[in-house]
Order: sequence, then C-alpha cells, then structure tokens
Amino acid sequence: MGDRAQEVTRGPYKIRPAEGTVADLIMRFRASPQYRNWQISTASAAERVLAAFLRENGRNMVAELRRGHIVAMRDELADRPSAANHWLKIVN
Repeated sequence: MGDRAQEVTRGPYKIRPAEGTVADLIMRFRASPQYRNWQISTASAAERVLAAFLRENGRNMVAELRRGHIVAMRDELADRPSAANHWLKIVN
C-alpha cells in the first residue's frame, strides 16, 4: 500500500492504514460484530483505551508486538490497578 497508507491526520485516518499495523487491527475490530454489539457504555469506555493505544502505537506492526511490550504499557498504569486491568482487558 506504500507510504500513503502511513499518512495520518488528526482524528480518524483519512485513508486505510497499512495491513498488519495496530491501526489496521483496531479499525477491523471496530467494524466487528463483537464490538458493534457492545452496549454504548462498554464501547465508550473501550474507545478511550483504543484511541490512546492507536495514537501511541498505530503505525507499529502487530507482528512485532511482544508480551513484554504489553506488560510495560500495562505497568505504566501501576498506580491505578483498576485502570491497568481495564486497559489489559481491552487491549488483550
């Protein structure tokens, strides 16, 4: 898809993200029946986590994410265990 697939503007992607990226995975998840069937309150809470994860990791390849990366991201919320557990449920 070339470099144009990597272009990002503020807000939603203007073009489709490159296949295999975190942005692509999140876009596909948002279109899934599982996500679409969530109650509004559940989807709203999840959306905050997904949006932050997308901003920080959207261009990274999913195949390059390792368990240690996820653990380190979760540990950044160590001072808020409930938030860390919620984050992990959404990202996992």
